[in-house]
Amino acid sequence: MKFKESEKRELKKSTSELKEAVLKDGGITSLLTFVESSPGKRTVDIATSLNISMRTTERWIKKLREEGKIEFRGSKKTGGYYVTGKQ
Repeated sequence: MKFKESEKRELKKSTSELKEAVLKDGGITSLLTFVESSPGKRTVDIATSLNISMRTTERWIKKLREEGKIEFRGSKKTGGYYVTGKQ
């Protein structure tokens, strides 16, 4: 079966978007699991442990906070992230 160039581009785009979505959701899930198993960790500790960039960590934490799944407890200098229980 032969595909036109436009069909090839569309298929390639769809595949890359799917891969990105899977990685993204899998990453957020791994971050949530990490916070659950290691409560009280700061953003830099989470990023280092999961081997992801600080920016990605901050973006995923923001999403989980907005969903009410994690929260920051404590002072800015010594606090950390905890799972809320609203899973």
